[in-house]
Amino acid sequence: IMSWHFVERWLQKVNQHSTLIGKFWITFLIIFRIVVVSSVGDRVYSDEQSEFKCNSLQIGCPNLCFNKFSPISHIRFWSFQIIMVTTPSIVFMVYSAHQIKKKPPVKEKSSVTGPTPSPAIQFEDDDNKKKRKKSTTRPTSLANTNDQQDARKLRQSVIQEMFGEEKSAFSQHYILYTSSVLMRTLVEILFIVLQYRLFGFRVSQLYKCTGDPCPNIVDCFVSRPMEKTIFLWFMFIIAVICLALNVVEMYYLLW
Repeated sequence: IMSWHFVERWLQKVNQHSTLIGKFWITFLIIFRIVVVSSVGDRVYSDEQSEFKCNSLQIGCPNLCFNKFSPISHIRFWSFQIIMVTTPSIVFMVYSAHQIKKKPPVKEKSSVTGPTPSPAIQFEDDDNKKKRKKSTTRPTSLANTNDQQDARKLRQSVIQEMFGEEKSAFSQHYILYTSSVLMRTLVEILFIVLQYRLFGFRVSQLYKCTGDPCPNIVDCFVSRPMEKTIFLWFMFIIAVICLALNVVEMYYLLW
């Protein structure tokens, strides 16, 4: 059984530097992909080759038919998919941890002045004051345009507050985080297409095989085809949900 504790620890660290949508993506990834593949998948596919029976006693024929039926095991394909999808986020986490260690410690401010409000709250308060002053003079269309621009600035200020960095450092983190989301989106699309091309949406109970050293058309029987079909659909749906979360997060970051 493949151990996923190392990947889970890194994803928990990535979770500290992610947006709300990114946190949902990590939750889906850990619960519905890593846990399911490591705990349920190994049991479902533990007998995939031993119970693959063919009506031929020719030496090498069952192995040939199994290799044609399953060029790569479902469970290994999904394990490789999880590793490739999480790699951009782990790279971002390594970079962030390196930058935090390089950053000099910040001196504490005097408690006489009181706590300083967060940048996001200050931005929101100033924005509300400006809106109250200008709401009686500016046209409705201009107000809507400015509101959209202000909303985008507010989102960026919230993200900047989340990273807790100065402007130049924040820009680097923002670009790298957005790039990591884009990369995992492209990887997700690639593996969804590959899963469809390799496995389709159904595991057949009967597989007909031809080729040397099989003497003729050989009938091979797959164990638990319905259970594997359900599992195939489940992993496909979870991959589509994770892809949708990545697209929504890209929209949140860029617009």
